[in-house]
Amino acid sequence: MIKEAEDAMEEIQIFSDGLVIEGKVGTAVILTHKGRHIQTLHYHLGPDAKHTVHEAKLVGLLLGLHMLNSGKYRRKLAMISIDNQAAIKALTSDLRSPGHHLAREALRITSSIKKAKKKNTRSQNLLTICWTAGHEGIAGNELVDIEAKEAAKGRTSDTTQLPCYLRKPVLTNLSAVKKAHNEELKREWLETWRNSEQGKVMLKLNESTPSGKFLKSISNPKLP
Repeated sequence: MIKEAEDAMEEIQIFSDGLVIEGKVGTAVILTHKGRHIQTLHYHLGPDAKHTVHEAKLVGLLLGLHMLNSGKYRRKLAMISIDNQAAIKALTSDLRSPGHHLAREALRITSSIKKAKKKNTRSQNLLTICWTAGHEGIAGNELVDIEAKEAAKGRTSDTTQLPCYLRKPVLTNLSAVKKAHNEELKREWLETWRNSEQGKVMLKLNESTPSGKFLKSISNPKLP
């Protein structure tokens, strides 16, 4: 079940966040029991030339599910809060996009958790995924945002605390590689253009050249 985090009333609440800082990607997850902070996990994915924020969100979901599956809280009603709708929708996709191997593993753990919970409760909404639009106003979200920044800088929890799937480097994301390659090509082209004879002249006319706005302005067919 999916709902907004502000409406969550579950005894176990897990908050996750993933982000990029200075070209590095990381995610963090915290588990609270009746509002009391119990556990925190960090995971550093690596450079954004190999990984995306979308992957970080999925890793956060995977870590949260791992917390439920490996502890004494697996038999209690729980919710996981995530601020990325794309990561949530990945769970119901065809799992063919880059990074969706993480969603596949998350679904596997979810299946294990549901089997354990159904033996101990008649409730239908045993595990709830909550979407939250931001971090302000929700204590758990504000705290996990701070921890995610530490993960992005390079902090990773001990491997014994991590799910088996994350005890080795996450697969390189081809979308991230392609994006990084295109940005490098653009940077090289920009440098080459501005150092050329034509580029130096154009810079005297407009300091933003060869920006898209400048190129559009000189492409006017009415321009003599």
